[in-house]
Amino acid sequence: MEERNTTSDFILLELFNYTQLHRSLFAMVLTIATASLFGNVSMLLLILQDPQLHTPMYFLLSQLSLMDLMLVSTIVPKMAAGYLTGKRTISPGGCGLQIFTSLSLGGGECFLLAAMSYDRYVAVCHPLRYPVLMSWSLCLQMTMGSWMLGAADGLIQAAVTLSFPFCNAHTLNHFFCETPVLVRLACADTSSFEYVMYICCVLMLLLPFSLILTSYALILATVLRMPSTDARKKAFATCSSHLAVVGLFYGAAIFMYMRPTSYRSANYDKVVSACYTIITPILNPLIYSLRNNEVKSAVKRWRIMKLNFVFNIKRMTSSKNSSIVLSANNSLITKLMLEKYKLENFSPGIYRHIFMEKWNQTSSDFILLGLLPPNQTGLLLLLLIVVLFFLALLGNSAMIYLIAVDSRLHTPMYFLLSQLSLSDLMYISTTVPKMVFNYISGRKSISFLNCGIQSFFFLTMAGSEGLLLASMAYDRFVAICQPLHYPIRMSKRICVKMITGSWILGSINSLAHTVYALHIPYCRSRAIKHFFCDVPAMLPLACVDTWVYEYMVFVSTSLFLLFPFLGITASYGRVLFAVYHMRSKEGRKKAYTTCSTHLIVVTFYYTPFVFTYLRPKTLRSPSGDKILAVFYTILTPMLNPIIYSLRNKEVLGAMARVLGMISTKNH
Repeated sequence: MEERNTTSDFILLELFNYTQLHRSLFAMVLTIATASLFGNVSMLLLILQDPQLHTPMYFLLSQLSLMDLMLVSTIVPKMAAGYLTGKRTISPGGCGLQIFTSLSLGGGECFLLAAMSYDRYVAVCHPLRYPVLMSWSLCLQMTMGSWMLGAADGLIQAAVTLSFPFCNAHTLNHFFCETPVLVRLACADTSSFEYVMYICCVLMLLLPFSLILTSYALILATVLRMPSTDARKKAFATCSSHLAVVGLFYGAAIFMYMRPTSYRSANYDKVVSACYTIITPILNPLIYSLRNNEVKSAVKRWRIMKLNFVFNIKRMTSSKNSSIVLSANNSLITKLMLEKYKLENFSPGIYRHIFMEKWNQTSSDFILLGLLPPNQTGLLLLLLIVVLFFLALLGNSAMIYLIAVDSRLHTPMYFLLSQLSLSDLMYISTTVPKMVFNYISGRKSISFLNCGIQSFFFLTMAGSEGLLLASMAYDRFVAICQPLHYPIRMSKRICVKMITGSWILGSINSLAHTVYALHIPYCRSRAIKHFFCDVPAMLPLACVDTWVYEYMVFVSTSLFLLFPFLGITASYGRVLFAVYHMRSKEGRKKAYTTCSTHLIVVTFYYTPFVFTYLRPKTLRSPSGDKILAVFYTILTPMLNPIIYSLRNKEVLGAMARVLGMISTKNH
């Protein structure tokens, strides 16, 4: 039974059939989904671009838009592809990913809406204490807590749901994989899980909803006592928009997840699910833009700014005094341009951006202050780093060669290990040679372009390595917990997809950060207090406010560190449980050896990264960041091949066979 569950895909019966009416409804849903994507992207860009919206309230709203954007992208494309192509199947892995993503975003949105209600409560009831009670630190903590709690809920429910045997029943009368629908197909007793799921829904839905009701009851009491009619009107407008979102989201979610099983029907479930996966994401940006004067004002400012930019950029750049302006002081540039063109609504930041971008392209290079002091101690440490560098090159090259030539190592586990070695090889080659050259030659400069290239390759390797380690954890989980299903669940095709996905996602993340980092105007010192171009070390040199981008760095780092780390933790939790119940001592010993090597690598990789990138800004220091960077740029790439070779009998055996072949050829 369980074997059939792993080989057969699920079939989604979709939301529409092929009648004329349903074709029209399908076209309408696609239009709504497209409008939702456009609306939420616009809201994100508007909040990012307008400084007057850089407040906790609109920051939380940007996160709501991001969640809605991802939720629509998770459900609608697959549904549309199935309807248009007629291919309605979805693999167990794809189904699990859909469950995880939808539950993570749904759970995160529950907590985020509660955080937004608290924000409105403080703003209306305690306006003088707002900077203290709703500080940026607390806002970030609430946002990260929402994402992490939602992800934890999604991970647990997806893992447990897919662990049930589904026998011959693989047809889902739904348009996407949703836990309540999937559980009904299981041919095992799911009463305990359904009870736990009900409790989970109480915690994720009713508790935040109770907090929201309490907050708005207090707000209503405060608003009714306000003497100012304008203040009352503004408070009602802001809070009513939030309550409309809350009513739409919680109403549908509670009806779907907390209804008794006997009252459920497939058709009702589809309609209700469409409300919170398709309808709510489009209504959120509409409600917040049409009923919010600050958002409407921001739209007007953005339009005016764009018009001013289009009509005046040519005149500014062709001005006779442009060469003088470009070399002038930044504040003087703004003053002269505003006096000359009389553009009251043109943001001074635009002038800074235009002229500093030109300055970025024509000015001197960046200066890397380096890692080591210019004395005898520094020289000895440099020699040690060079030795470690060559050991890392030799070890990782040898590991790649060994896996390539030995047919016994042509398995998914060692293919993933070869990619880890390749990543480490490129990783250490990106930073160390330039650092050594600068120290020996005394030239500490690096060109603007080379700085971008170094940053791109470093971030690509860092991001892809985190995802590769998560893939290796999944490989060990399947090999130990489900050994009979290993050829199916960890086939070469899936392995290649994991590796390709790791490299592509790492490259996309890196490209986005590198382009933005090089796009920032740097009008302060060009001296980077680091031994390579690391984005967090470059940001303090910017002459514009980078708080939004710093938060995006924090979010992307969390995604590339915390999500893979959660996957690794979940995998090794299951592995440890399975190993503990093994009867064979040799099997237990082999499993512990294989997994302990991976856990050592994971610890060496994640610990310094988490400490560097997820530490509060106030606790950072350039010297501390440089020391931590040594761990993940030099020590980890050198230790990985040593750990995997010395603690792995299969690698040692392959090494002995290859050395034997070489010695035989020589004789």
